[in-house]
Amino acid sequence: MRRAIHVYIDGFFIALITILCLFGVSRVNEYAAFDRFTLYAICWFLYYFVMEYFFGFTIGKLLSNTRVTFESDDKPKFLLVAIRTISRLIPFEPFSIFFDDNQRMWHDKLSKSTVVKKRKETTTPNKS
Repeated sequence: MRRAIHVYIDGFFIALITILCLFGVSRVNEYAAFDRFTLYAICWFLYYFVMEYFFGFTIGKLLSNTRVTFESDDKPKFLLVAIRTISRLIPFEPFSIFFDDNQRMWHDKLSKSTVVKKRKETTTPNKS
């Protein structure tokens, strides 16, 4: 259920970014013929790639207090995040969660990543 919420929240922000980009393109050139689907695809890819590469989470994951962690340190993070992002395009990938006991999706398995709940940081009082 948590992962479905991520998809809806992230989808909202991707659509918002796409609409803002379309508005920006039309303001620059009112006659610009820009394919909306292509722009959406670019925004979709950049959203997931940039958010997970630089921050380790998307806005949906941030709101549910989860993060992406990678099992392997031997491959560059750039490559793993690219694999994770591109493999989301596999047909029927959303249904892959039903075929794994640990609820890992194909984009998790292929990139050797896991979505984990972020632990609350505990602060220790300063003793003076």
